[in-house]
Amino acid sequence: MNRIEATPKKASVDNMMFVFINYCSLKITTA
Repeated sequence: MNRIEATPKKASVDNMMFVFINYCSLKITTA
């Protein structure tokens, strides 16, 4: 969680992946 040294673009991509994975796992658990 302390990857502040990462570039904004990289951080935003990591955040998108994190949200996407959470969304997929939520879909799977509620299916």
